[in-house]
Amino acid sequence: MTLAIRAVLKGMEKKSAEFLAGAESSISTRRSSASCLRPPTCVMLRSRPRRGRRLEARTRMPSWAYMLLCADSSFYTGCTTDLDTRFGRHQAGTLGGYTAIRRPVELVWAEEFQHIDDAIAAERRIKGWSRAKKKALVAGDWPAIQRLASRAKDKAG
Repeated sequence: MTLAIRAVLKGMEKKSAEFLAGAESSISTRRSSASCLRPPTCVMLRSRPRRGRRLEARTRMPSWAYMLLCADSSFYTGCTTDLDTRFGRHQAGTLGGYTAIRRPVELVWAEEFQHIDDAIAAERRIKGWSRAKKKALVAGDWPAIQRLASRAKDKAG
């Protein structure tokens, strides 16, 4: 891994350790596919296999969901099985698409998952979030993420 990616991951580990040390009892610790975003040191457990698949039959392929900060201050969210290579391709502009015209990009958040479909689910969930909620994720501010999620529920209901 490049030094930039290692630095981001090391900072995330520190933030998640601080969060876990000071976590309040009111914070949910349920670990299921329905709440796949949590401090990066937590383990993802699936409560039931996806339709048509046996849990044992799924291959364990470490995957990443990640977020980039583009030069125009917008966020790009994606997933991959090789974070180092994918980040390099975004930076070089060889992928085309959204990040190609918004370079340079900076890796601001990444979380490793044991299965690619978990990373895809996290990516899709994050893409639907507000900018404020994405900033809270980058900062590792888990109480703010919960607060922003409850506000969204209040507006919908």
